Amino acid sequence: MGGPQCSIVTVVVGSVARPSPEAEAMSAGQVVLVVVFSTAMPVLVVELVLVIVCIKRKRVRDCPCRDEEARRQNEQNMVHNAVGAVNSVWTTT
Repeated sequence: MGGPQCSIVTVVVGSVARPSPEAEAMSAGQVVLVVVFSTAMPVLVVELVLVIVCIKRKRVRDCPCRDEEARRQNEQNMVHNAVGAVNSVWTTT
C-alpha cells in the first residue's frame, strides 16, 4: 500500500496496514451526496408504492363499470343474433 505513486498515507498497526484518518475523511460534496441519496431513495420508494396502490384502487373502482358495459354488449349481441336467426329461418322457407 505504499510507494512513489500511492497517495494514501498508511499507518501500520501490528501486521495490518490501515489508511490514516485524513484519508478516511469525506469531503463536503461527498457528505451532501450521501445525505441526498439516503433521503431520496426511501422517498422515491414510498411514492412508487403510493402510485401502485392508487392504480390498483382505480382498477377496482372501474371494474363494475366495465362489467356492466360488457353485460350490455352481450345482451345486444344476443338480441342481434336472435333476430338474425329468425330472419334466416323466414327467408329460407
